[in-house]
Amino acid sequence: MLSTLGIPNPLDAAAAGVGNVVGAAASAAGNAAAGAVSSGLNSVMEGLWTFMVTMLGGTFAWIDHLGAPNVDPRTGPLAGVMPIMLWLGGAVLVILCFIQIGRGVLDGGRGFATLLVGIAQYSLITAGGLGFLAVLVTASDALALGLLKGGLNIDNWQGITAQNSVLTNAVHSVGGVGVGVLAIFVLFPAVLGLVVETLVRNASILVLAATIPLLAAGLVQESTTRWFWIGLRWMIALLLMSPALALVIVLGLRTAAGAAGAGGASQGAGTAAVQVLIGLVVLLISLTCPWAMFKLFAFIDPSSVSGGRARGFFGSGSSGGGGSAPATGGTGSDGSDEATSNRFTNALSAGSGMAQDVASSAATAAGGMLDTMGAGH
Repeated sequence: MLSTLGIPNPLDAAAAGVGNVVGAAASAAGNAAAGAVSSGLNSVMEGLWTFMVTMLGGTFAWIDHLGAPNVDPRTGPLAGVMPIMLWLGGAVLVILCFIQIGRGVLDGGRGFATLLVGIAQYSLITAGGLGFLAVLVTASDALALGLLKGGLNIDNWQGITAQNSVLTNAVHSVGGVGVGVLAIFVLFPAVLGLVVETLVRNASILVLAATIPLLAAGLVQESTTRWFWIGLRWMIALLLMSPALALVIVLGLRTAAGAAGAGGASQGAGTAAVQVLIGLVVLLISLTCPWAMFKLFAFIDPSSVSGGRARGFFGSGSSGGGGSAPATGGTGSDGSDEATSNRFTNALSAGSGMAQDVASSAATAAGGMLDTMGAGH
């Protein structure tokens, strides 16, 4: 009735006011809920990043502790096993010496030089191998720390997370969700890989150090010399793994340093995210250092292709031949082993033929003597 007479209905106005208030309250509540969820997610992701950075710091502290394995046979982990390994190496040496002597006798004296030189090498390596290895371990650790000092101005591995601000500032530059994704898919695999790599390196150096007498015993025979050279290749690769890892990490963190801003100026979140990602990917790339080191020093192993070529180069250099290994007859120690085995087989065949000839001659002579005496009639 009031609306018919042109008078506004107060109930309609009240209903509209109530609707506006309810809508505003619902919108405010929705925005608050969305903000709370977003803030909670960012907090969780930032907490995950902080946790992973803390784990990375613990991993680097572990590297500081295990970076230089104790190879002292008197006080280190080798104290209880080295006497046994020395006896075992001596027993293997005696067995291989007898085998080499037999081969030398059947091969016309060839191989006795290898036997004598191998015994001398065994004595020298067994007596001074662990001492020289301790020097190399110390030098390797010093080289890695020197790279960290020169590249990041820190004195140990743990200083990468304790003093370097790249990983810490990534939380402020990139944001919660971004650092959470990087922590899950990049930083966690890097931390896990560094832990495994550190354990494998430490344990492998100790195992190779303990087996030095066994590896050196193989030098007295041609077919077992590769024992020593394979062990030497592995040892050099393991020792240089730590400096290579330090070099790659220094390069990666210096690349990621721009995430904190250049010259005090803040960078955009996108640029910061890309630079942090580059630094973390380089950290993942550092896990390939063992493979790179083993491939780099493949020429030490005479049984490898590069080792055979290097051996052929140095072997033919004095005679004016080329720098490549022979195309036939095998490469490296494989070819030597095959040739030795062939000579051994030929010697056995010749010995068997000679025995048959002697037996035939003896039988002919005995038959002639029986005929003369009339015993055959």
